[in-house]
Amino acid sequence: MGQTSATARLAHFYCELYLRMRFAGVAQENRFDLELTQEELSDVLGLSLVHVNRSIKGLRAKELGVQSRGVMVHHRS
Repeated sequence: MGQTSATARLAHFYCELYLRMRFAGVAQENRFDLELTQEELSDVLGLSLVHVNRSIKGLRAKELGVQSRGVMVHHRS
């Protein structure tokens, strides 16, 4: 995923987690628990903390997803 943008990488990670959690029966219709800090996300994705922060803001601005208080909510299918 070296050529993938930080926002696309984060969005893909969120989608993958959602699908796996949904399959396991632990995700609700449009939300799932995600108690990872931005620092932990940056480590997992191989991105800087600044890129993760900007990517989260970008997804929120496009109303594609919001991570708040340990819950990830997606707004579009």
